Amino acid sequence: MHLRHWMLICCLCLVGCQRSEEIVDDPDPGAEPPVAAPFDLQAAELQVRQFCGDCHAVPTPDQFPKLAWPEEIDQGYRFYYDSGRTDLKAPPRRMIMQYYVSQAPDGMQIEVYPSGDGGPVRFEQSRLAFPSERIPGGSTHPPAIANVNWGQIPNNPARLLVSEMRTGLVYQLQPAQGDGAESVFTAVQQFDHPCHTTMTDLDQDQKPDMLVADLGSFLPEDHQKGRVIWIRPGDDGTSESHVLLANVGRVTDVQTGDFDGDGDLDAVVAEFGWRNTGQIHLLENRGWKDGVPDFEARVLDKRHGCIQLPVVDLDQDGDLDFVAVISQEHEIVLAFLNRGDGSFRQQLIFAADNPSFGSSGVDVVDLDQDGDPDLLYTNGDVFDLFYIVPYHGVHWLENLGDGSWDHHQLTQLPGVHRAEAGDLDGDGDLDIVACSLVTDESRGDVQADQLDSLIWLEQTAPGTFLRHSLERARCTHATLEVGDFDGDGDQDLAVGEFRESAEPVRTDLTIWWNQLPAKE
Repeated sequence: MHLRHWMLICCLCLVGCQRSEEIVDDPDPGAEPPVAAPFDLQAAELQVRQFCGDCHAVPTPDQFPKLAWPEEIDQGYRFYYDSGRTDLKAPPRRMIMQYYVSQAPDGMQIEVYPSGDGGPVRFEQSRLAFPSERIPGGSTHPPAIANVNWGQIPNNPARLLVSEMRTGLVYQLQPAQGDGAESVFTAVQQFDHPCHTTMTDLDQDQKPDMLVADLGSFLPEDHQKGRVIWIRPGDDGTSESHVLLANVGRVTDVQTGDFDGDGDLDAVVAEFGWRNTGQIHLLENRGWKDGVPDFEARVLDKRHGCIQLPVVDLDQDGDLDFVAVISQEHEIVLAFLNRGDGSFRQQLIFAADNPSFGSSGVDVVDLDQDGDPDLLYTNGDVFDLFYIVPYHGVHWLENLGDGSWDHHQLTQLPGVHRAEAGDLDGDGDLDIVACSLVTDESRGDVQADQLDSLIWLEQTAPGTFLRHSLERARCTHATLEVGDFDGDGDQDLAVGEFRESAEPVRTDLTIWWNQLPAKE
């Protein structure tokens, strides 16, 4: 997963993580007469659609509460003027304000689910903390776990890779369960602000390598500090690092695959950026130079805001494609379908009707087990909005096998940042686990104990899911991973902590050990 303080940046109704305190004046201060009554709602809507819809999906009034609209509109005007565009005529601010505020709800109503008993699967928890001597500032420094990744290459043991975005530390973890068992953290290296790690074998020596997506800054900025770093293990237990891509905006993901079919590994890179930076890159492997892969970088898409790039043969034609989630004002899921030579054509899989939908991630899985890959997609980025909304949730994008996709919203979950599939109850079909990250500021009047922080969706019949709450109130999870960490044949969970302030007893990672009977 790839945590970021994302920001919508296009034109009228954009939402940002860092809000301007300065009120934007009307386009022509002092010259605009008051809005006459009766207010012409249809005329206002036409101007909204012509102006705002030129860049992105047009927000509807019910997407924000009344109190939020003045700030959103002021911010939207500012971003339009700062963009340097002059080809659109900005509508009068008072008219736009009245259009939205008159129709907006007083507050955002979310569904409160019963707490229940956690469902038919029982878990035991192990709360783990990094060694305090390795944490800058000590254990009082609040954790910011951006990604947990259960990785393995053939003939090597699997392990958890943990990225701590605030301190820059990347760890390997060998989790252990039971009395006297000790989970062992091993620090790999320290970077600027690692957002995501990928286990691979870039040099194809049958030893696990690691690629690190480094944001370059904790908070959102336009800069050229983003990097892709290759960590190569040595024979003596040490490792060496090589920068494969530098001088770009904030990098949120990097994935490998032989996209051109020449036998070596290429890479795709999500440069999320911020306002004026951000693209999708292909790093084409051209061979080796001084013991390091020599990549030729090529831009595949110039839009900012890409979060994740899972690699998969989506159309099942024998070559590797990838999927891109592009947030910011775009809020889309795209397929990049390989033509067989490392060039790609794009196919739109899903587009939200809301430029502040809050896309937060995607996972590739054959959820209905019909032989083709589907997508689990989440939207729950509260750092776009700073309040919780009812349209955050977990979605199944069903691959119909003919190039078309069907969208199913499976459940509402404010702040959902990650969802993964696994057979938790051992009945042969795939269930879903999801976690949420909700700041105290964004909760507003909603009580913490009304919000689920970790849920699982039990697949009770093909395409039918029953929701179970595993944890409430502790909505401090930006990432999770599903895997059989203890090798007993069932699916366990690893859940990371991303907190605003330190706890008396520090927790970086919680392992939820599945207590199903061990399989023979």
